[in-house]
Amino acid sequence: MSRKSRESRKTVVYIGPSMEGIIVTGTALCGGYPPKVQEMITAQPFLADLFVPAGKLAEYKKELRDPDSSLHTLYECARKRRQTNGL
Repeated sequence: MSRKSRESRKTVVYIGPSMEGIIVTGTALCGGYPPKVQEMITAQPFLADLFVPAGKLAEYKKELRDPDSSLHTLYECARKRRQTNGL
């Protein structure tokens, strides 16, 4: 299996806020994004950073709880945009 093929099959977990009709917090994806998720990321590219490698989920969840972390800031930004834009 080629390196690119292995990378496209890596499992990632969404740790951002649930986006109604698009994705739920904790969803694991393998092999790319479904069309609705890809559209969401295209419209709001920062949301891609809320998909983290499944093997490092505990580490990222810990970072997410730190109010001074960049990941927490991204989460809050996504939450606010969801409320104002109906994402």
